[in-house]
Amino acid sequence: DIVGDAGLGATTRRTATPGAMPAPYITGSRQFLVQPGQTWQHLLEEIQPGDEIIFPAGFHVPQVITGLQGTAERPIFLRSRDPVPAAVACETDGWIFVRPRHVIVENILFLNPHGAAVVVDGTGDSAASALFEAQFTMRNCTVTCTRKDPEQDAVRIRNVSDVRVDQVRVDGWNDAAVEITDARRVLVRGLLMAPSTQMQQSVGVKVQGSSGQVSITGCSFNKVVRTGVRVGTPCPGGDCGAARPVEQVRIDR
Repeated sequence: DIVGDAGLGATTRRTATPGAMPAPYITGSRQFLVQPGQTWQHLLEEIQPGDEIIFPAGFHVPQVITGLQGTAERPIFLRSRDPVPAAVACETDGWIFVRPRHVIVENILFLNPHGAAVVVDGTGDSAASALFEAQFTMRNCTVTCTRKDPEQDAVRIRNVSDVRVDQVRVDGWNDAAVEITDARRVLVRGLLMAPSTQMQQSVGVKVQGSSGQVSITGCSFNKVVRTGVRVGTPCPGGDCGAARPVEQVRIDR
């Protein structure tokens, strides 16, 4: 079973007063407000386990976020302040998380990446024998795309373990709504794929490389999606002798 941060603050908490900060999920945790258009790289040195980075409605900048780490008891939250979600105006990518640990991204809208809206990347020490254990959750978010980039994805997960994509909506994409490469213990739950007539929608969920222990459950596929789930890596020229198989993929509901 895939367990971890997914249950913490599972119901988004709202405030009755427009523009007011929401109550923190963990009592006593600090909250950092990032205004639209501002970078927040400088906050990474201050953020401690249990803290929250809060984004009001408006357009926010893409970021490369390296080494953001909470704990199992006190994850770090990135979430919208208002009922109308904050929007990340993606460029090549939206938010790239490099070796995150115990991080929850909630109720954020990602707009028009050329590459991917959210990237979770465990790449690090090439000598390490085990994948980086992220315990990363993306939930109740939306990705909307109208670009025609053929390799455009909504979510990319690579070289990492323990990632959850939970109740995410993807409106239009080209390559894959969720692409999983060389990753293990990944849960894709309640993914709503809403294809656009202007996009390619080649694959819904793509599982490739030496991935394993992947669960795809309760997802909604539309007939416009060319391939709902693709498991395995295509072999150039038909030579699969060196290819490592994908292991233990469950698809249900």
